[in-house]
Amino acid sequence: MTDAAWSSRTASGDSLAKRLRIDSRTPAGTGPNLAEALKGKDAAYIHESIVDPDAVIYQGFQPGIMPQDFEQQLPPKNLDELVKYVLDQVQQGG
Repeated sequence: MTDAAWSSRTASGDSLAKRLRIDSRTPAGTGPNLAEALKGKDAAYIHESIVDPDAVIYQGFQPGIMPQDFEQQLPPKNLDELVKYVLDQVQQGG
């Protein structure tokens, strides 16, 4: 992938994450710190966490915090970009 394509993909994922109010450093009390909760997890796990957020509930939190319909809101391409963006952010430590 070229640097321009990578920058475009990262910017797209970042823009999408901001629009959906997803941050790897979720404010305390709102949801788990994604950099901690997803550390060591792969893209498939992150994808499942987005499309079925109550499949695994992080310790100390209740089901239903995250919207349950991201899979319906996002075209597959955008969902893939979001997964890649979150994975990259987690791997970078936040």
